[in-house]
Amino acid sequence: MTSRIVNWRRSGSDAAAEARQLGIPLLIFFSNHATPTAAMLESMLNAAPEAASIGQHFIPLYIDFGDKDTRDSPYYRAMLDRYKPRGYPVLLVVLPDGSEVTRQSGYAGETKLEPEWRKRTLQVINAAVAQSDKAAAVRRKRLEQEGYRTWTNNQGKPVFAKLELLDANQATFTGEWGVTFRTFTNRLSDSDRAAIEQHNARRS
Repeated sequence: MTSRIVNWRRSGSDAAAEARQLGIPLLIFFSNHATPTAAMLESMLNAAPEAASIGQHFIPLYIDFGDKDTRDSPYYRAMLDRYKPRGYPVLLVVLPDGSEVTRQSGYAGETKLEPEWRKRTLQVINAAVAQSDKAAAVRRKRLEQEGYRTWTNNQGKPVFAKLELLDANQATFTGEWGVTFRTFTNRLSDSDRAAIEQHNARRS
């Protein structure tokens, strides 16, 4: 039995929430267990040592449209309508907000070209890391016009977010992927606390 190198998530909603929480892209595998080429691709990705890095850069999501419950699900039908995969298998990389970065369609199967196809597919996945970073950076520039910026806690950890509400000594933020969180202002860096104090002074 082939050992599984890629830890595929099976719930689209859970995988999407995890991607937004962690701020890393999704690698979506549109599959159909009744399609031989999709099964071959799954086997290749689960066995290729190079695929071990997938879990470091992406939230891997496996969707089997050979399953009737999946085909009948409004959630997954909406994904089909949005991304329009043509046949199976399709590998799709999307940002945590769902915007597409790149895709790889089809599989060479058991042919003389299979090793080269495997190499090319893994290259596409690896290249998607840099493409995702670039797309996220462009998105951040746009969000900066809406009041988002980098905040830092008193341990030096940065987070890109928008300050939504100040309530006594607590601040409510919205992260760049829509996740809302709260923190005590004394947990922010000295410079961020000073910026908040200046903001409050101007308003008073």
